[in-house]
Amino acid sequence: MISAPRRRSRFEMISNIVLKDLQQSWKILLAVLILALILMTIFFIAVGRGSRSCPPYSYCTFVWTWDAVSYVYAIAALITTLGVGLAFGSFYGGEIKTGTVRALILYPLDFNDLTLAKLFSASIVGTITSMIGFFLPIAPFAGYGYLDVGGVILIYFAALFTTVCILFAGAFLAHILTYFTGRLFLTPSVVAGLMLVFAILSTQQVLNGIGIVVLALKSAFGGASFTQIDLDNLWNTVGGISVVSPHHATATVLTSILGPNSHFPDVYIVIPLGLALVAFGYLLARKIYLDTFIR
Repeated sequence: MISAPRRRSRFEMISNIVLKDLQQSWKILLAVLILALILMTIFFIAVGRGSRSCPPYSYCTFVWTWDAVSYVYAIAALITTLGVGLAFGSFYGGEIKTGTVRALILYPLDFNDLTLAKLFSASIVGTITSMIGFFLPIAPFAGYGYLDVGGVILIYFAALFTTVCILFAGAFLAHILTYFTGRLFLTPSVVAGLMLVFAILSTQQVLNGIGIVVLALKSAFGGASFTQIDLDNLWNTVGGISVVSPHHATATVLTSILGPNSHFPDVYIVIPLGLALVAFGYLLARKIYLDTFIR
């Protein structure tokens, strides 16, 4: 006589989904690694040439200024976004695209279980790929004294933690949208991807670069040449806008920890907002039926 199937806990089913994703992640690891090595090599050559050099056996001390922290953090944010974001998009989006999600909804899972499984898978794979892609090209620069090793490690893990937090907030924001619309117009992978991109584009360095390009174009097409006052006004303006970027908030905290000059930690918006999105999205997802995937 065939015995009844063993009842599995929610944790065990989530773990099985995570293991399945990890077994199929070798293509993601390879693709992100190659892309990361190309990008990191290009960017860190530029950073290395413009950084303060402290050759081995010398007595100079590397100083983490705001510019140094922001540029290195920008690279860490970019590579962690690529690693974690692409992994989550592949795992979650691939489940829907291939139609295998129809099989998963037959199991005693809810919307939160499926999203959490994919988030855990993406976090593990994204961490592995981004660590290789970040530390491999930067090792010669840190070893030769262009950058402080301890600071580089702290910046990377801070950027990784921030990226994962953005991923979670974006995924649970998709739950909120799905609950109120009744349909899965934007999947958690799409919303999380948009939030990851927005978090980078809204940083102070990126906004300042965009503003300088606009000022330069305005001058090139017959406008007056921009002055230092225009640059100062631009910097102050984008500084106010960038408080909505989690990556900017983390960079301000790192500057106070690593550098000689403190920076006010702009975390008063992103932390409450992120916690609210995750908590509200988790609670609402408990009321969403998984047949939403096939409506």
